[in-house]
Amino acid sequence: MKKNTEVVSGLVSEEHPFHQAQTQPGKAKQHRYERRKIRNILKIGDWGGEIAYEEAS
Repeated sequence: MKKNTEVVSGLVSEEHPFHQAQTQPGKAKQHRYERRKIRNILKIGDWGGEIAYEEAS
């Protein structure tokens, strides 16, 4: 017997009930992005420290 899934797919909405939830990054992605951003800022800060150290010596 062949099952008809068209009826079920018509009833189930693929969209999230809150339209803004799809545009927000997941919590894990958001934290990973923030950690990466902070890591890049620290790297830039380290470069600035090395340049100042080289100029002083």
